Amino acid sequence: MSESKSEFQAIRLPDMILADMFGQHLVSIEGDYQPVARASAAAAVAPPPAAPAQKPVMPVPPAPAAAPAPEEPKPAPVALPTPVAEPEPAPVEVAPASLSLPPHAVLGNFKQQVLLILNEPNAVHCKDADLEFLQKVIASVKLSMDHIAILNTHGKQVTYPELKAQLPAKVALYFGVEPVSIGVPMRIPYFQVQPWDDCRFLYAPSLADINGNSPAQVELKKQLWMALKKIFG
Repeated sequence: MSESKSEFQAIRLPDMILADMFGQHLVSIEGDYQPVARASAAAAVAPPPAAPAQKPVMPVPPAPAAAPAPEEPKPAPVALPTPVAEPEPAPVEVAPASLSLPPHAVLGNFKQQVLLILNEPNAVHCKDADLEFLQKVIASVKLSMDHIAILNTHGKQVTYPELKAQLPAKVALYFGVEPVSIGVPMRIPYFQVQPWDDCRFLYAPSLADINGNSPAQVELKKQLWMALKKIFG
């Protein structure tokens, strides 16, 4: 045992190993070796490798701008002609129709605005026999030649607008002349009283067809009388 201890004591470790084994607990008094503190575990950790240098990115040059499409030439403005104001026509004054001197010659004075229209080829106004019968007819409703006007349309160009302007009748009795033939816009059966355009119309057969003593003519006289009563009361 003592020999072993002597051998152990005889072993001499190098100073570098001793310093590494015992750290700061041993101090060497022989030689120039300086104790080195054990590096901490954190210090022994190698620093992370440096990140590789990034390759510089070259900027991409912008694409050349497309050339603008050429503008279509605009049409030159067309100068419009300056409108010329037409002079307004001067108002035409229409003289009122004279009841005493109408363009168409009539028989009677027309004071009650009762118009009798005939188509008599053999007389200026009315044949004497038919005029005598007609005077009796109008006398039955208290009228006379002073109240009426008789117009013979035979051989004349008579239109309703012209007739209304010249002889504005309140009652128009058409004997043998259909009202539509001169422009009245309606057809009227015999002996029907038809009001229109501020006038009462009556269409009857001709005076020659009514004036007589046959049964048919007597019947026509009755129908004429009844129609006149509706108009004049």
